Amino acid sequence: MRHFRKIIAIFALALLLLAGLLAGALAIALYANFGSGNSIAAVGPVIDAGELETCAAVLIDLERIDSSWPGQLSWLPSPREEIEITLSPETSFTAGLFPRESVDEVILGFDTCIATLEGNAWSVIHSALGQPSFPLRESEAFIVSGTGTSVSFDVTQASNSTLIIANTDQNSIIQQINLDATLSFPNANTWALGLSIAAGVAFVIFIALTVVYIVHMNRMPGI
Repeated sequence: MRHFRKIIAIFALALLLLAGLLAGALAIALYANFGSGNSIAAVGPVIDAGELETCAAVLIDLERIDSSWPGQLSWLPSPREEIEITLSPETSFTAGLFPRESVDEVILGFDTCIATLEGNAWSVIHSALGQPSFPLRESEAFIVSGTGTSVSFDVTQASNSTLIIANTDQNSIIQQINLDATLSFPNANTWALGLSIAAGVAFVIFIALTVVYIVHMNRMPGI
């Protein structure tokens, strides 16, 4: 019976130590990948059709957005999944989302390029002759818009919407459009701190119980 209790005590201490190590490792991994606003990215489609060089504005229909992330991330709460748009060569541009049903009304009267995926290749065609510069600006038609060298939109907003990209630098041409996915967790710092505290508490309890166990074993006769 004494040996059985000894085995149970050692097993419990080992589990406590393992829990502390696991919590500490998770805290480090969480902070390294998502702490302080960090995010991880998944490379998405690249539109590099030669016709882009003649486009001042490009329209892309986002009927469905699919992205796949490691299953280990599913236990983290409140994920923020975004679609990130960048141009090559790097230049400042404006991008906006609007409902698919209002596409014709928004682009009416402007020479807009429409990018579509045909098989494994992208094709770019001009919608119609019209004014060459599309004035992408805040209006009732747009869900959301942004300006910069990289513009991101929430995947929930972007899905089943239409994306339009307008080059605001008349001295540069669009050669490539990258559509990538990013995943971040706004509460990552809080979770990392909580796991660090849990790991510290587990280590303190482990050390205290180990000392108590050793003292108790040394006091027992016949050991």
